[in-house]
Amino acid sequence: QIDQEDGDEHELSPLPCHEPLPRQHIQDKLSCLSNRHPVLVFMQEAGLEQYADLLVTNGFDDMETLVEIDDLDMKDMGISLGHRRKLSKRLRELGVQSQQQSQQQSQQQSQ
Repeated sequence: QIDQEDGDEHELSPLPCHEPLPRQHIQDKLSCLSNRHPVLVFMQEAGLEQYADLLVTNGFDDMETLVEIDDLDMKDMGISLGHRRKLSKRLRELGVQSQQQSQQQSQQQSQ
């Protein structure tokens, strides 16, 4: 691709690809998050801990916000298609569990 703005012709560099990080690098990056941080715990349980720091850095720093993430948000952050689907599935499952727990609590309170 060539940028022709102002009559200058120079090649544009390609966008960087988002290759998986080596495991040690992932562990080093996650060390800044508490091992009890809810987003980190959730992502570890989903097998997607390599994205925990990325999500927190982009404002998805609590579960209330994370459940609102959509496919476009994840794509913009460079999360691969398969991992986007996996995360979406886990978040849907979390929503169902939360709804069931709320219903059980309501039933217990009304008794």
